[in-house]
Amino acid sequence: MTETRAFQKIYTRISSITKATCMLHAEGVGYDELALVDGKPAQVD
Repeated sequence: MTETRAFQKIYTRISSITKATCMLHAEGVGYDELALVDGKPAQVD
């Protein structure tokens, strides 16, 4: 199975991490969008 990676953005500069959250600054994303962090689903808040 081939994964489609169109429109994928990769951010590597994390500004802080807690037990349940990680924070980074990103442009061009909005609330409630989905993301992958270490292959696990995450939500933009």
